Amino acid sequence: MNYRIMHGLLLAMGLVLATGCAGYDRILFATKTNIGLDIDDKPPTAELTIARRELAITPTFQDAQGVEKTLPLLASFGLTGNFLDPEITSRFAGGRAALVLAQGPNRHPGDPGDSSLCLDREPDTRSWVKRTWQSFFGRSREDTRAFYFATDTAFGIKVAWDGTTGPYPSTVKLGYNRKELAFPPIFSTEDPSCPSSDDDPHKKRWRVTVPSFVASLDNSSAIKERFESGMTHIQFFATGQAASDFVSRREVNAALNSTMYHHTQLSIDPVTATLTAAGRQTFHVTNGTGHIKFTLMHDSTGGATIEPSTGVYTAGPGRGTSIIGAADEAGKTAVATVTVTSP
Repeated sequence: MNYRIMHGLLLAMGLVLATGCAGYDRILFATKTNIGLDIDDKPPTAELTIARRELAITPTFQDAQGVEKTLPLLASFGLTGNFLDPEITSRFAGGRAALVLAQGPNRHPGDPGDSSLCLDREPDTRSWVKRTWQSFFGRSREDTRAFYFATDTAFGIKVAWDGTTGPYPSTVKLGYNRKELAFPPIFSTEDPSCPSSDDDPHKKRWRVTVPSFVASLDNSSAIKERFESGMTHIQFFATGQAASDFVSRREVNAALNSTMYHHTQLSIDPVTATLTAAGRQTFHVTNGTGHIKFTLMHDSTGGATIEPSTGVYTAGPGRGTSIIGAADEAGKTAVATVTVTSP
C-alpha cells in the first residue's frame, strides 16, 4: 500500500477513535506534572524542568439557561521550596465537589449551588460514532456508562523496562511526577423543576450532570542533615457523594484551600459581610506589599462586581454568595465572603 494512503487511513482512524472516546457524552480531564528529570521513549522525550500540563475537553451547551454553559471542573498545583526540599500540593475535582472546593471554607452553609445545567430541549450527548453505531444495529440509547478515574504519583527515582530497549530502561524519572485522568460520563434527565426560557409550564425541560469526584495530594520532604530527612505524603481520591461530603466538611475545605492559596498572610476587612441585593461594601487590606488587586472569585447573585483597585463591591440583583479575593505584589492573598439577601 502506498505510504501516503496508509498514513492518511491511520490519521482518519485516529480522529474517529479520539472523537468516539472524548465526544459529546463525556468529559476528558487530565493533568501531568514533572519536577526533575523525566526520560521516556514513547515518544522519545527528555525533560529536566518544572513542567505542568492540563487538558480539559468538555462540551458546551448553548441552550443552557443562565450564564454558565459548561459543567464545573477544577485543577490546581502549588510548589514551594526547591528540588531537595519541595512542598507540593495538587487538587483535581469535577462536578459538585469542584464547586464546593472552589467556593472555599467561608462559603454560605448549605447547598453550594447547582453544579448541573438546565436545558430547554433534550440533548443527545452521544458522540456521532456511538450514535451511528447504535442506529445501524438498532440499539437503544444507553442509560449508564463507565466512569474512569486514575492517578499515578512517583516521588524519588522510578526506572521501568518494557522489553523493547534491550538492557536500557525505557523510562527514567527522578524527582516528582504525577498524572491524573478523569473520564466521567455526562447524563441527561428530564426535570420539570428546571426554569424555562419561555415560561411554558407544559414544555419539557432537561438537566445535564457530571459525577462528583476529587483527588488531592500533599507532599513535603526536607533534607535536614547528612543522614536525616523527613517526608510527608498524603494522597486520596473520592467519587460521588463521598467526594461531595468530604470537601463539604469545613475543616477539610479549609485545609485544602489553605495550601491552594495562602489567604491568611493578608488581613482583609471585613472578612464576612451581609448585604441586600444591589448593596455596596468597601473592602480594605492591611499588611500588603505594593499595589493591592481585588478580584471576584465566585458569584451566585447574578451580576456582582468589584473595583480591582479600590475594593468597592456591588452585589447582584438576586440572593446568593460572593467570594472576594485580594492579592498584593508579593503574591500574598486574602479571601472574604459576602452573603446577599433579598431586596
